[in-house]
Amino acid sequence: MIAADSNHPVDVVLARLLRLHPKLIDLSLDRIERLLAALDNPHHHLPPVIHVAGTNGKGSTIAMITALAASQGLRVHRYTSPHLVRFNERIALSAGPGQLPQPIDDQSLLALLDRVENANGGVPITFFEVTTAAAMLAFAEAPADLVVLETGLGGRVDATNVLAAPALSVITAIGLDHMGFLGDTVAAIAGEKAGIIKHGRPVVLAAQAHDAAVQVVEERARQLSAPILTLTERPIGRLGLVGSHQPANARAALTAFEAFMAQRGEAVDWPAAEQALASVQWTARLQRLADTAFHAEFGQAREIWLDGAHNPEGMAALMHSWQQAHGAGPAGMVIGVMANKDFTTMAHYLADRFSHIVTVPVPGTEAGMPPADLAAVIDGCDDVTADVSVAGDIVEAMEKLAENLPSDAPILIAGSLYLAGAVLRHLEGEAGRLALVGV
Repeated sequence: MIAADSNHPVDVVLARLLRLHPKLIDLSLDRIERLLAALDNPHHHLPPVIHVAGTNGKGSTIAMITALAASQGLRVHRYTSPHLVRFNERIALSAGPGQLPQPIDDQSLLALLDRVENANGGVPITFFEVTTAAAMLAFAEAPADLVVLETGLGGRVDATNVLAAPALSVITAIGLDHMGFLGDTVAAIAGEKAGIIKHGRPVVLAAQAHDAAVQVVEERARQLSAPILTLTERPIGRLGLVGSHQPANARAALTAFEAFMAQRGEAVDWPAAEQALASVQWTARLQRLADTAFHAEFGQAREIWLDGAHNPEGMAALMHSWQQAHGAGPAGMVIGVMANKDFTTMAHYLADRFSHIVTVPVPGTEAGMPPADLAAVIDGCDDVTADVSVAGDIVEAMEKLAENLPSDAPILIAGSLYLAGAVLRHLEGEAGRLALVGV
């Protein structure tokens, strides 16, 4: 699982903790509850929490909730995964009232990891459980008005699901992903996601493409007397996040935040909220890269986009947005995916979107699909008309596209958040940092 050899002090500790990761993961809350108890149960002393689960849209929805909270002068902590460049991104602490949370600094992170490692005592535990415990410690000890907490995998037995009574739960779009852990039907996966619902606590259910997901979540909420909130009908104005799927995420975020403010007995300053949504950003979600080394080498006029879509529903939404923005003109795609993803389904969504596609490995892991196999799947799709080739890395792929595309033709890099992270580490000069794949 370790995808880089780094001598950075934080990376050294993370690599040591990663070696405690069990070879076989039995999904349960026993390990995290034991560790939290050894740390005096910091999860019992958190600020109010909005807990977010789902297959797609979690990151964007969390970014919007966080921005909305900051726009109202609140102090916000945020927990997300995976990270893209540095692990510190996962634990973002309040920077003060009205400010967006910032990644934890190295010194504070090292101190937290030391406390967690000592409390764990060398017992086998998953990496995500260890780092979730560190986040709980950080959030319990730093003042804030709100914690926005993302599940790592599923919900029911996810390490974040130790909370007895969050302020409310949010479930974003549910689809097929992580079937080896969560089940091979939408209904089964929805059951895992619905596991974050708590007795009597409100639930926001984002718009769903699958009726089976809605039925499962509604039944779970009924069993726990947890009211499902009606999605807001407020008009969705301009959004800082690009993509035709983002208004649905914004509607869920607005519904959740308005309910949270009602719990505080406060009204929402709507002009400030609208301004926050118009300016919100979230890395690797149809992110337009600007003034990078790629532009210097392959053309300043070229639009280069980065996205982490890594499952069929995510790729479908990405391709719909790409078609709306770029039509059917010459365009290039660099794609790399993890081997456990349903790329056969994903590949069909690439039809008629690109003139050239280059497949690459996901750097630093043996769990990625070999580029030649990836190219063969794409070539096997009758509705994909692109010229398909293979490259050994992202730079070689960009060179191939630059040779074959007009100087102003756009390029999209997608297929995995881990590939997106590798691109950003390369562009930011952080290629040597520890990339933690699959945790």
